[in-house]
Amino acid sequence: MTDNENGKKMVEEMELGHFLDAYRQVTRRRLSSAYATEQPDFIFVRPDGKRVGVELTKANGHLDLAKWEKILDGAPQFDPFHVLDCVYAVVEVKEAKWTSWRFVGDTILVLQFDYYPLSDVDGLLTVDMAKDFEESGFIEIWIADYTTVEPYGGVELFGLKPAKWWGYHPREDFSSKPYG
Repeated sequence: MTDNENGKKMVEEMELGHFLDAYRQVTRRRLSSAYATEQPDFIFVRPDGKRVGVELTKANGHLDLAKWEKILDGAPQFDPFHVLDCVYAVVEVKEAKWTSWRFVGDTILVLQFDYYPLSDVDGLLTVDMAKDFEESGFIEIWIADYTTVEPYGGVELFGLKPAKWWGYHPREDFSSKPYG
């Protein structure tokens, strides 16, 4: 592995930690015994011995555009329909890749939002959309809001699949103001 690949994997491990904390809070399930791979990004062994993969992927759309908007305007321009398009497109792309993986086991897909807060998207994702994700081969699909990491030290989740986790799951421990 090159230094660049090692650095990328270290960042993914930090991002995974934030997701796992939120996941544990929402589902009351703990994933442990992780090891890093590439297809999927991480593999865990559940207490029952079953292997489950976790695939982290950015769902920011045009990342270069979002970065420049943040630099020039202080924040990316928020187009809710663009964000929804990104969600559907990323799931479709990952679904196509997932079918070619050699990993035998269930996989959780985590769509990472770095620029668009879930609180802005929550009202756009309706229960009627749940059926769009149920046909996916992933056992679970989550949107993870990483815009909350810096001020609050964690992420918030929106469950897309399965239906029992559908919806916005704000963090209970985010009740205090950011930065103390």
